[in-house]
Amino acid sequence: MMNTKSSGDIKISPNRKQRLSKVKKEFTYQKNSPIVKNFKNISNIVQHLSTRKELRQLVSKLKNDLLIEKDNVHVQNTNDYYLSLINKVDSMIISLGLHGDIVFINEKSCSFFNHKQNYFIGKSFIKLFPLSEQNNIDNAISKVCTGITNNYIVKYSQKILELNFAPLIKFNNVEGIVITLRDITSSRNLESKYKDSERILSLVTDNMTTVIYAYNMEKKLIYVNDTIEDLTGFNKDYLYKNNFLNNFFPKDKNRIITKWKNVFLGKEFYDEYRIITYEGKVKWCGALWSPMYDDHKIQIGVHGREWDITQRKSAEIALRESEERFRNMADTAPVMIWMSGSDSLFYYFNNTWLKFRGKTLVEESGHQWIESIHKLDLDKYKKIFSNAYAKQSSFSLEYRLKRNDGKYRWLLDNGQPRFDKDRNFSGFIGSCIDITDQKKAEVKLKKSLEIKEILLREIHHRVKNNLQIVSSLLSLQSLYTHDTKYQSIFTESQNRIRSMSFIHERLYRSSDLINIDYKKYITNIVETLTDIYGVNKDKIKISINVDKIILGIDHAVPCGLIINELVSNSFKYAFKGKEMGSLIIEFHKKENIYSLVVQDDGIGMPKKFNINNCESLGLELVKMLSEQIKGNLIIKNENGTRFEILFPK
Repeated sequence: MMNTKSSGDIKISPNRKQRLSKVKKEFTYQKNSPIVKNFKNISNIVQHLSTRKELRQLVSKLKNDLLIEKDNVHVQNTNDYYLSLINKVDSMIISLGLHGDIVFINEKSCSFFNHKQNYFIGKSFIKLFPLSEQNNIDNAISKVCTGITNNYIVKYSQKILELNFAPLIKFNNVEGIVITLRDITSSRNLESKYKDSERILSLVTDNMTTVIYAYNMEKKLIYVNDTIEDLTGFNKDYLYKNNFLNNFFPKDKNRIITKWKNVFLGKEFYDEYRIITYEGKVKWCGALWSPMYDDHKIQIGVHGREWDITQRKSAEIALRESEERFRNMADTAPVMIWMSGSDSLFYYFNNTWLKFRGKTLVEESGHQWIESIHKLDLDKYKKIFSNAYAKQSSFSLEYRLKRNDGKYRWLLDNGQPRFDKDRNFSGFIGSCIDITDQKKAEVKLKKSLEIKEILLREIHHRVKNNLQIVSSLLSLQSLYTHDTKYQSIFTESQNRIRSMSFIHERLYRSSDLINIDYKKYITNIVETLTDIYGVNKDKIKISINVDKIILGIDHAVPCGLIINELVSNSFKYAFKGKEMGSLIIEFHKKENIYSLVVQDDGIGMPKKFNINNCESLGLELVKMLSEQIKGNLIIKNENGTRFEILFPK
């Protein structure tokens, strides 16, 4: 029991002293405590205490105050610590009041908006952004004030920001707003590029004629493009849920599935096989399957390409059938058939050829058979064959080739170039026939023709000589008459005989005993008549315009006589009383019609001239010869005289 107080100091028991000492220590722990500031020392505090109850109350109060003080210091230290952290983090963080004014902004945000912290405190957060974005930000702030977290994408200058709004809640009341800002410009650009590339990839693969597959290591289909629907008729969704491997053609199924499973073991394969479509049709496909690896070279699946080769396969089958028919036809043909490639090597000979040669296909292939060509024909064959290959043009030649009995036989070889559907040169195909008997007959015929040519040449020579004799006799006979009329008749007859003699002379001297080069012949006749009639070439201009025309003897003789008569007539009568004049001889061929023209610019024919009532032997002869060659005689008597004979070839 505690003693009553006296006029002196209060007596304190040892236990109490111990407790007061502990309180003192707690007080001195916080020198800046308001309680410590009010009381200079513990003795002053004790002096005011009168009872134990008061002391306990004081101690209890001091303890509470001390704990509160310690919590405040701790909170202050903690706030300083976290504020320091928030300022240093590599994220933008801004704290707002409920009215949208900025109460805190970290250093990262200040750097982004390019101002110091003091500039932002108390300013409206909304005003940091362009007018076009302010309404949406205001809505976001209103929403977060109700306690709802939300975010918003906003454009700021050339940047794209993601704003995340979160409420600051204390005792279930929103006391503020925390906003985290994230620059997503790069990620948005990457995302846009990724989406663009993905879209482009999808457009490319879905518009390809090739099917693209991808399977993971569990053999589950993870990707296939839209082309699969065109190829198989099955919907993509169906293929993702069902195993399309079941739709292989029965005879191909086991082989392809075995190879396909090996791709999951790192093996690649290409094959051609048949599938059964949704409509039940059979299609041929070509496919290439390969392992699929990640960046660490670890297999993560397989991918493949598949395409429709039905058309090619059908063409190949048709080609094989066609080749089979060709071989059957070629082997039974009575002619010798060969084929060569674009490299000029021979790779096919039919049975007729092989029997002729007594060789096998292997023995003849390449260029081996060429050495059996007669040595006198070998160089000619090589030259023609090489030129044909270089020009990719057809050729035909004759040569001697050794038969299986060792005898040489004459062959006529015709080669034609071959081209594929794209007009690429593929080589030659040729056929040979044995012309040995024909060659022998040609030799006999040639000898016979040589004999007949000699005889015909001799006939022309003798006819020419006989005509010259007749011409000489007429010349001698003309010496015995002094009548100019008869002398003129003899001269004209000589000229006619001479024109016929020229033809036989030309045929005798020509290598062609049947046809005559008429241009030279006409020139010869005109020059001879010019000399006979003493024409002055300085006064009478003679023009000969003749195409290169070859006439047979049936037309050559009549035309020669016609030219002789008309030119003679012009020289004798056309230029009487004229000092100057011109004579034109033209001979042209237009399609199948010949046109022979003799024209002068002399005095012309009498006005009442009619060739049907003509007494001139020369003109009567012209009319008769024109009819003989089935010609049409046209006479024009204007500015001289023009005779034109049109006759068929």
